[in-house]
Amino acid sequence: MIKNVYRLEVKYPKGAFDDDYAPEGWAPNDFFSEHYGQEFFWPCATKIYHSRSTARSRAHLLERFGATVTIRRSVPITWEYSEAEVLRDRVAELEEFITELKAVNA
Repeated sequence: MIKNVYRLEVKYPKGAFDDDYAPEGWAPNDFFSEHYGQEFFWPCATKIYHSRSTARSRAHLLERFGATVTIRRSVPITWEYSEAEVLRDRVAELEEFITELKAVNA
C-alpha cells in the first residue's frame, strides 16, 4: 500500500517561549485550568500525521495561537504487506490462473 504522511513546519511568534507568554486574548477556561493549570503552553507540533485533515486540524490550533504553519507531505511511502495479505493475494492469483486453465480446456 502506498501512502503519504504529513508533518508540520512551525514558525512561532517572537517571545513564544518566554515564561509569561500567552497569545493575545487567551485565557484558560475551566476545563483547561482543571487539567493543565493557568499557564499557556504550546500544543505539540512534532508528530507525524497519517492524514492531511488531522495535520490541518493541529495547524489551525497553532495558528489560532499566533504561529505560522506549513504542512509538509512526505514522498509516497510503501508499507510492507502482512503475511495474511500476501497469502490472500497469492490465492487470488492462483484462482485466476485456474479459471484461465479451465477456459482453455473447455
